[in-house]
Amino acid sequence: MSNKTDSPFGLLRNKTILAILDGDTSFGEVDDIRISMPYLSGPTLVGISQMFGLDVSYGGSGGTQSRWAYLDDLIEYCIRKNKINELLSYLFSKQQFEEILRGNSPERIEELYEHIISIVHEQLMVYFTLAEINLQLQIKGIILSLLIVLLKSKPRQ
Repeated sequence: MSNKTDSPFGLLRNKTILAILDGDTSFGEVDDIRISMPYLSGPTLVGISQMFGLDVSYGGSGGTQSRWAYLDDLIEYCIRKNKINELLSYLFSKQQFEEILRGNSPERIEELYEHIISIVHEQLMVYFTLAEINLQLQIKGIILSLLIVLLKSKPRQ
């Protein structure tokens, strides 16, 4: 897995983000409902991948990948094919949360869905902000290193 890509969506391929998107990371509970993205099983990820045009199968003679590897492959594919917005819209759609919100009134489903999406979005923004700060620090470090090299190589008078 490499999140090196020309696309700003490359950060989505980070394992921390993949764990959020595949439902592994929980941010607490409300009314006995996990605050997380819906859990995406291997077969579910393969189905989503096929729906978006990625030729992948579950299991077979080649074995089974981890769930994050399936999701990473799908995100990388959607970035290349300019389908990443559609994938994200699909993953965050209310329809994907129906199973975990079932049994609540339509009004409560809307409230819970908005609450869960809000918290997941907030956590993703924290990660992206930290990644941006880290990148800026790396760039400043490179510039500082270059300045030091230039200053050391400049002849003294």
